Amino acid sequence: MSDIASELVGVSANRLKINLNWTKYVFVAVPTSQPRGKWRGFNQAEILAEFFAREFGGEYKSNILTKTKNTKPQVQLDKKHRMLNVKDTFSVSKKHELKNRRIILVDDVWTTGSTMREACRILKKAGASEVWGLTVAQ
Repeated sequence: MSDIASELVGVSANRLKINLNWTKYVFVAVPTSQPRGKWRGFNQAEILAEFFAREFGGEYKSNILTKTKNTKPQVQLDKKHRMLNVKDTFSVSKKHELKNRRIILVDDVWTTGSTMREACRILKKAGASEVWGLTVAQ
């Protein structure tokens, strides 16, 4: 998996046209549910977030976001039901301080943006001053 992640991050990094001081950002992965993560054996967003942080010189923090309830796989749902499916499904771990932190939120795929928007909302509510979304596929 790390070879594929490295390749995806390399290709994505070369295509990014955003001029950010990446070292001022914390890279955070969109979490997966515990049963799905256990079944899969990994969270691809975590692997990508770690590789992106390394590529850009940013800080990677695991377990900032947690998934508080199991949801249906988004792939089976239309846009309206995707938004409802992820509503209030994330929380911020109490052990991490986000006040005034700049976040790069990483996920593997952007379809309707429902997951990314909901996770972003929770991070901002927890005090993040800025949240950018970064995916490798659309």
